[in-house]
Amino acid sequence: MRKLYLFFCIAFGLMLSNFYLYKMAVKTKSISDLDSFSHDERVLCLIGGIKDFVNQYYKDFIPYAIKKNHVVIDKTEYVRNIATMYDIMQLQLHFYAREKSVYGINSNVLNKINENADWYLSIYKKNPSSMRQASAFLALLLRTFSNVKYENDIKQITETLYQQIDELEPQFELGEVLMALSILDPKKDLLNDQINKIIKNIEKNVPSLDDIFQYNWLSKFILVYHNDHSRRIFTILCEKVRNVLRLFTYEEETNYLAVAFECLASLLLYDKSIDVVDLIENLTEKLIKRQNHTYGLFEFKNGDMRFDITGHIINGFVCLDKGNLKSLH
Repeated sequence: MRKLYLFFCIAFGLMLSNFYLYKMAVKTKSISDLDSFSHDERVLCLIGGIKDFVNQYYKDFIPYAIKKNHVVIDKTEYVRNIATMYDIMQLQLHFYAREKSVYGINSNVLNKINENADWYLSIYKKNPSSMRQASAFLALLLRTFSNVKYENDIKQITETLYQQIDELEPQFELGEVLMALSILDPKKDLLNDQINKIIKNIEKNVPSLDDIFQYNWLSKFILVYHNDHSRRIFTILCEKVRNVLRLFTYEEETNYLAVAFECLASLLLYDKSIDVVDLIENLTEKLIKRQNHTYGLFEFKNGDMRFDITGHIINGFVCLDKGNLKSLH
């Protein structure tokens, strides 16, 4: 894992818009001697670019995409916008405590995220069914601001999701909701029952590229829901993900590469003994070529950049960092 982490620090140092780590290496040390870099320098290489993008371009509402050098705002993209706001807060909470002056998201941006969350909450209260999928991320996001202030709202969301758990769309929605419920209100009997149903369903799957989206959300679910049932699905997921990746040419669209990377990083954090290092390194090398150094976001083949895609990649690196915290201090 340590070798893998060092590889990613080099990769991200070259990827991020301000080239923090690359500049340090050129000016102070040999880039081949990355092990001598301080912990803070490594963290800088992971989060510097995305922090700069957020601080510069997050104004009144979360940026949805960059198209032809223009920031696109799309308030109707409930799921992606709320999930990305949650990604930003996770990044903030994961790294910010280490060194406030270096790693922090601006306070005005944090206030705007809270305002945006309240705006989406008002929509949910008027029409919960219109935001069923998004509500899982909304509850998680509200929890990062105040578990007390939003306690009743979070409770309403989780209760509604449990009531509708058998109606959820399996490729995206089910895994997303199960992940949120396992964090917010884990009812083990109901969650274990869902795992049993999922195992029966995915065991029948004939490998397809699109399966990676379902497997990614399931990997994120079991990462926060550790028990014997999640271990059962973990073993099956590892096999299924490998089967899907055998279909990859690694020239797929960026969202496929980003989600595959996040999925493998989650599985590796769940169990560090699995042999996926080469697969993750290969994905990272391909993703490097898709990163836009002006904005720090990752591009589709047509040059457009959707913020939520970068969120998947950041989540993957957070998983890798969590797996190495003890060895890095």
